[in-house]
Amino acid sequence: MTRLTRMAFAPALALLTLGGLSLVSCGHRPAVVAPSGDPAPSDPAANALWTGSLKAASDTPVQAHVVIVARDAEAGRDRRSVLEMIEGSEGRFRLTYSEPAEARGRVVVCDGKTTWQYEPRSRTVLRRPTPESVSAETGSVDPDPLWRRDIEPQDADVSGRPAHVLRVRSTDGSIVERLWIDSATGRSLRTESYDRNGSLVRRVELSQVTVKPVVTAATFQPIIPPGARVLTAAVRPSPDVAREARLLDLPPQTAGFRVQSVVRSPKSPSAAIHVLYSNGPRALSVFVTENASDGSSKLIPTAGANWSSTSLTPSVQAFTQERPDGQSAVAWVGDGRRYVAVGRMPLTDLMSIARPMASE
Repeated sequence: MTRLTRMAFAPALALLTLGGLSLVSCGHRPAVVAPSGDPAPSDPAANALWTGSLKAASDTPVQAHVVIVARDAEAGRDRRSVLEMIEGSEGRFRLTYSEPAEARGRVVVCDGKTTWQYEPRSRTVLRRPTPESVSAETGSVDPDPLWRRDIEPQDADVSGRPAHVLRVRSTDGSIVERLWIDSATGRSLRTESYDRNGSLVRRVELSQVTVKPVVTAATFQPIIPPGARVLTAAVRPSPDVAREARLLDLPPQTAGFRVQSVVRSPKSPSAAIHVLYSNGPRALSVFVTENASDGSSKLIPTAGANWSSTSLTPSVQAFTQERPDGQSAVAWVGDGRRYVAVGRMPLTDLMSIARPMASE
């Protein structure tokens, strides 16, 4: 996913329930499958376009009207979010929501180090440290072992702005994402994500784009309404993420993903530790539950939650889940800890990333 899609969803602190596991998570075109079952190496021009989009995402501020549409299979309808976005340099941004109705008036603002989220219904402001993956661009131009890129032969436009269309394929050759890259600025103007059947599951689109808008320091500071409660999230990101990952028996990097933040709850030692990985376009969360007081840790997914048992490694059993909205999960136990890896990607790709984690 692009920096915009991570940014637009991560601040909401939504709780996603995957078969009884409460996890904190920071749109139809047919899938094309390569005859060999393995996508060809990325086109050098596509890699150059991707590299340019990473640079533009970090140093080309924009102001835009944003519409996000995501499939909600359980509700049998699409979920639509509409917001106004101002994005500055060094991870600064302001998001102001008008849809859905329950989020109308929500404001999320970040100065690059701290994020504030105002919820008008409860008149509450949540203040929390900003994960590194949101406050700084973490894209890698290294060869990607899981996804391959190519450029569609015909250019397109988004809201009147000419764009190149970049396709991203999974290990099985299917298209998992398409990005419309602005020809003038290199910014991603539209991102579409697909499930393994090629169905559109999510679309993020920018319109009314202003490049390098005039902003001040006040643009990225919160405006706290009189009488609003200000709550500070009881979490602390680790200053040495590689060391923290190793202490949890997780690798600092795997399959092109590098650990970006490790967040613990100092007030609740038994709470899940959130380890965030990113390879630039995508983010992956691993939730680690430490040993119970008796030294045990059990993994028993809720009955009827469509979890499947499988072997993650020859010696590690796991449970997996693949949701209709394109999100997958893998859960396993190692050394008394429970690990749950969650990512918006095909399950086969998530398994490829989680396998070295379980072998660490």
